[in-house]
Amino acid sequence: ICPYSCSNKSRLKRHMLTHSGERPFKCNVCERGFTTNQNLKSHMYLHSGEFPLVCNLCQRGFTRLDHLRRHEESHLNE
Repeated sequence: ICPYSCSNKSRLKRHMLTHSGERPFKCNVCERGFTTNQNLKSHMYLHSGEFPLVCNLCQRGFTRLDHLRRHEESHLNE
């Protein structure tokens, strides 16, 4: 049984998609499905070649903020 809980109905509905396997947001280029529209938007950058988030230290581009932050942490270990 999943321990996830929340009081917000839309968040719970979105979470339930992870269990149902339903991916209602489809890429019109490659047909890949996503559980959220935001994940689809992030995916679309792969087709466009655009990287809206850029590391200030090395100029490497990213489509997701969590990936940029993880990358920036790698500079701290240099």
